Amino acid sequence: MDEESLIWPKVCVLILNWNGLSDTLDALASLSALSYPNYEIVVVDNGSEGDDADALKRRVGNRIHLVQNEKNYGFAEGNNIAMRYTLAKLEPDYIALLNNDAVVSHNWLTELIKPFLADDSAQIAVTSPTIVDYSCPERIRFGNDSRVSIFGQVRHSQRHSATGELRTITGASFVIKASVVQGLEEFFCPEYFAYYEDVDLSWRLINLGYRLVHVPTAVVSHKESASLTTENLRARMDVAKTRNKYLTFYRNLSSAKYAIILPLLVSYDIAVTIGVALFRRDLGFARCKMRGIVESFRSLRRVQHIGGGGFSYLDKRLYLDKLG
Repeated sequence: MDEESLIWPKVCVLILNWNGLSDTLDALASLSALSYPNYEIVVVDNGSEGDDADALKRRVGNRIHLVQNEKNYGFAEGNNIAMRYTLAKLEPDYIALLNNDAVVSHNWLTELIKPFLADDSAQIAVTSPTIVDYSCPERIRFGNDSRVSIFGQVRHSQRHSATGELRTITGASFVIKASVVQGLEEFFCPEYFAYYEDVDLSWRLINLGYRLVHVPTAVVSHKESASLTTENLRARMDVAKTRNKYLTFYRNLSSAKYAIILPLLVSYDIAVTIGVALFRRDLGFARCKMRGIVESFRSLRRVQHIGGGGFSYLDKRLYLDKLG
């Protein structure tokens, strides 16, 4: 591929900010050093307290656009708002998501776009980088393999030596074709607020016949859950993880297959809850787990049942290192 003669497609990078101004400014600083020539940035302030929005306003211009939400819509709908704005106003060829608590390598975007420009790229919907720990770059958080178990556990590889086909991406960073997004009824499920929205999107894309590809040469350093600063918020997220796991299975499996797997999911979560309560003495986590199951049943009528998917998406193994 002769990079000098390429006409690089337009990419819009979406960043969601919620009370994380310092991290967001670090992310923007890393984006300003990108080698990629044709990109714009959309920052969505998700109802932050304090002066985050005013500080971000001063950054508008020089490729940066700002969308201000009047409240915190969560990760899923906050990014949906950014996506709708971007598609309507900026007409990109590709859209990149980047967590505000992440910084990118200078070639991050160039490397993520290259696979789309190859001759055999028709079925590639998403490219995903290697994600490393911000405080310990030798520690890989997301590498060249990712799987979702039949119990709903999500496992990410800690290798990045080769390009790999992914079963699920992570919402921390990826690039998706704008045309693929336009063909979906919804990008992220707004009911999710946060967690599992990336698994749900991945499952839907694979059901449609698309490929999700890992690009080892694109690197992101992630601070991980920098916005979860209180115990109350962490408890809410524990509830959301369990709730959204059930919703993801419901949305992507046929009704018959969901009825088959539901007892397995509930049995697994009850067993984990009992184990955590007895051996870790963590009654708070146990309560959140049970509350998440109950809330998933209450939420079914508010989410679209897409169906059509089977068990082939799921890994049939139990990940002993991912119990919880």
